[in-house]
Amino acid sequence: MRKILTLILVYIILSSINGISIGQTRITSERTYDLTLEDKLLFYMKLAHAPSLSACIIKNNTMVWAKAFGYADVKNSKPATENTIYMAGSISKTITATAFMQLYEKGYFGPVPYTH
Repeated sequence: MRKILTLILVYIILSSINGISIGQTRITSERTYDLTLEDKLLFYMKLAHAPSLSACIIKNNTMVWAKAFGYADVKNSKPATENTIYMAGSISKTITATAFMQLYEKGYFGPVPYTH
């Protein structure tokens, strides 16, 4: 369950940064802080009690940033890397459906007529 929650949080975070400059995002509480993407990822990783997280930003089909945090294998103190493979579980259906809807909204394909 934690892995699914972690993946959901990472997906939400990464999909919400579209069009903003990394390091210039502002949040407000009692004081205003500048948070970098790494700070946000570490915050949500701790919030979800996730032992590790690997993330990347892809722009124009090119990876422009990648970083891993925490341990892929806590028991053996093996650090996570940008190439660490995580199990997606049932969250993959939601991510796939979202990707298809984004492609549809961009006009890559249209509705298929239903004939009975």
